[in-house]
Amino acid sequence: MAIKVTGPRILVKQHKLEDVNPVFKAAKAAGIALPEASREVKLEQRALDRGVVFQIGPLAYLDWDDGRPWCSVGDVVLYARHAGKVIKEKEGEDVEEFIILNDEDVIAVLED
Repeated sequence: MAIKVTGPRILVKQHKLEDVNPVFKAAKAAGIALPEASREVKLEQRALDRGVVFQIGPLAYLDWDDGRPWCSVGDVVLYARHAGKVIKEKEGEDVEEFIILNDEDVIAVLED
């Protein structure tokens, strides 16, 4: 399935819990498989989510200030927990999670 965002929307590839949470990162490194139920609880408990901007819709940020985007493709951004629509895409064994956000749902861009 190919995703192409339209209008004032942004497609963000969500970070995996193992990449963000130190407990899950350590479990993965040790080869411990944590139950899916515990993963879902941790996802729900996070106040902010983060991910990498994958696509920006053609009308994103045109209604704001001078129309310049607040973020660009490849940026790591934070967005509110309940914002957007989550889409799961399966590629082989892996399930990639994307979220479609409105342009104003981006809270911050994380810099190195």
